[in-house]
Amino acid sequence: MIFVVIVGRRVYRVLIDQGSSAEVMFWVTFNNLQLSPDQLRPYDGCLFGFAGDQVEVWGHVELRTTFLDGTSSRTIRQIFSVNVVSAYNLL
Repeated sequence: MIFVVIVGRRVYRVLIDQGSSAEVMFWVTFNNLQLSPDQLRPYDGCLFGFAGDQVEVWGHVELRTTFLDGTSSRTIRQIFSVNVVSAYNLL
């Protein structure tokens, strides 16, 4: 099991897909992390959902993200596209 920590808070319900070309944070997660909308930067690209439909992106944010697997950890600066809603908090 891998744990994810962003801005000092553990994030639950994270889907890790090494084949994905986008890292997505959903709006509820953005709010729960108490991030400011001022931190969002414009997003120029297109994001497509699993069904091939175009998905609205509200912006992107770069955050220090730590991945823990119980015995080791790795911290990176991750850019997340911020989107509206999902069953997950991060993709």
